[in-house]
Amino acid sequence: MDVSVFSTRPYDRRFLTAANASGAHRLNFLEPRLTVDTAKLAAGSQAVCVFVNDLLDAEILRMLADIGVRLVALRCAGFNRVDLREAGIRHCAAKWVVTLWQREGVKSPDSKDLTAQG
Repeated sequence: MDVSVFSTRPYDRRFLTAANASGAHRLNFLEPRLTVDTAKLAAGSQAVCVFVNDLLDAEILRMLADIGVRLVALRCAGFNRVDLREAGIRHCAAKWVVTLWQREGVKSPDSKDLTAQG
């Protein structure tokens, strides 16, 4: 699956590249936040992976759906910037919350530290 990863930092690249060691997905790492102006960067991807400050309001979700995005993966615990009604009813077949945290971020007590493996 082609995945556009917004708001990417170096630790995101390391963590997600290690998690995708099998190469099952083609990750397109993008530094900009997901906004109405950057949504088009996901063209050609079936999924987007976003972080806490990325915006997934109704307008952006419609834009993503129009370019073929069908899955939204959140790599944060919060989803207050996601229009859940729009995501669930109209556009996204599935939504996930990634519960594994990077060492540089906030970590829950039961999380695995995949960054130590590489």
